Amino acid sequence: MKQITVTNFVGATPFNVYLCDTSFNDCIWITNGTIVPVVFPVPAPYDVNSQFGVRIIDNNNCTFDQVISL
Repeated sequence: MKQITVTNFVGATPFNVYLCDTSFNDCIWITNGTIVPVVFPVPAPYDVNSQFGVRIIDNNNCTFDQVISL
């Protein structure tokens, strides 16, 4: 099972975490929170991919996007 860990975040809490395709056009909500690390399994249909987009939107509606490889 593929798993993603967000170990660092700078922004206004609480924040929402999304898992996206690498173009950030298709995203699914994963969780919200106030502390890191945030650890979550990669759900279907994304679990067959080797690259993912992770999007975090903070309480000020600032968006932080990063493409990662597993």
